[in-house]
Amino acid sequence: MKIEYTTTRIGNLKVQTDEVNGKNKVSGIEYKGEILKPTTRFWTSLCAKFGFNGTIFRYFDHAEVFERISEKNSGGEIRITVEKNAKEVNLLGVSNPLKAVANYDQLMETLGRHGAENIKYANGMVTSRHSPRLDQGFSTVGDEFKAKFFLNTPVDGYGSPSSYLGFLRLVCDNGMMALTRAFRSELRLGRGEDNVMPTVVRSLESFNNEEGYSALQSRIQDSAKSWASVYEAGSLRKVLEKINVQNELDSKSTPTPGTRLSHLFPNVAMFEKYHQTLGNPIFKAFDSMTGDTGLIYGHANMEALSMKRRRTLPVKCSVYDLCNFATEVATHHAKPAAAALLQAWLGETVSNEYDLENTMTSHSEFRDFHVMSTTEVAGKPGIN
Repeated sequence: MKIEYTTTRIGNLKVQTDEVNGKNKVSGIEYKGEILKPTTRFWTSLCAKFGFNGTIFRYFDHAEVFERISEKNSGGEIRITVEKNAKEVNLLGVSNPLKAVANYDQLMETLGRHGAENIKYANGMVTSRHSPRLDQGFSTVGDEFKAKFFLNTPVDGYGSPSSYLGFLRLVCDNGMMALTRAFRSELRLGRGEDNVMPTVVRSLESFNNEEGYSALQSRIQDSAKSWASVYEAGSLRKVLEKINVQNELDSKSTPTPGTRLSHLFPNVAMFEKYHQTLGNPIFKAFDSMTGDTGLIYGHANMEALSMKRRRTLPVKCSVYDLCNFATEVATHHAKPAAAALLQAWLGETVSNEYDLENTMTSHSEFRDFHVMSTTEVAGKPGIN
């Protein structure tokens, strides 16, 4: 794969369209005689660069919009980033030529030289895992964790590199990244032709955030003491369903030893047979973990219940189990874009109060919620 950078004017990009069901649909963008495939990242960054949104193309064609920008915005000069791989040529994000950019080749060389783990590239973004200067590992419910931080670096100039706090679950090499603003630090890269690698190197060599790691550790430990609610389990299932529909789940990959999927499908043959005959094994494992909520509560559609009600009803696992399941799928069974969505779900979940916070201390068994006709759960109405 090769990443190329070019400075040009927006008027030099010629949009190619095909008619689909009576409507014009963008099929490619021509630049210097080469047809490039525009990505979602291209359109999003283009709108951000010039201050408009995609609805403008409902009323004006692309050529007219590009021409008007060139006339009114000093020629509409932009830096474009082109990804060339074995299958296609993709047009990634656009950026201001006066803004520094993390060059892909330099970045990969720098990450390799500094012992980066699990380096992945997808759609203009390089993600890597690193060890902080001070080790802040911990254990909870029998699992050992090591402190890590994750560096997400755009190589097309759209956005800035960001580091996120996280932990590595040692038993199965699950990377738990808190992909949320509360646990994020942003790197400033400078301007123009500045070499941004010294900034990246400083971050890799000196990164530490004791207070942040302590807060994240506390949230993970509390998740092991909190029953997951119907709402929390449902929100994760929606993410899984979304990425499954988008073909972003690699359900045929081998179950990793020590994980929930490997307990349910101890060998590859069973895993593949289930996939071929009954559907995605990931959803069977998820339902086995949470229990059949429709059967438990007598509702064919739990979404018909109010959000308040769904937040007070437990499923048969802890929030910690949900988090481990999300990271297991993200690490071993999801493509990069899907992994980011799962890690974002985890980050959002752990940075907020759990619906049934610390309820396992008073209700250690799931049936304890149903022993009495009314049970007070963390100051909320109980289960009837």
